[in-house]
Amino acid sequence: MDAVSAKRTRYLTIQKQSLLLIQGASCGTLCLLNSLEEHFMNKAELVSSLAIATELTQKDVTKTLDALIETVKTTLKKGEDIILIGFGTFKVSARAARTGRNPKTGAELKIKASKVPSFKAGKKLKEAIQ
Repeated sequence: MDAVSAKRTRYLTIQKQSLLLIQGASCGTLCLLNSLEEHFMNKAELVSSLAIATELTQKDVTKTLDALIETVKTTLKKGEDIILIGFGTFKVSARAARTGRNPKTGAELKIKASKVPSFKAGKKLKEAIQ
């Protein structure tokens, strides 16, 4: 395997979870294949994977990820949407006030109107996971 191929294919074991990282030659996308039954990735594992894929330090990736999360929160709090073409859209959805029931007693409860963050996957993201 030549040096370029070696950089594109890396193996990483994180907290009993084996991930095969493959960086595509033409599209530059990163594919994560989970070899165990767990089908989720926590923040530490995401940071480690991104650090390997971008060849940045984990500290730099953590700062970047924290800044991204804070920017998403701030933007949504202002009522603005975040549209990432091909990936998806983050937006705030309004939930109307409604009447619910206490499951233990059966008594009616008034549930206040609220705002909730939502994410709608874009076409390319949907296609990538099919």
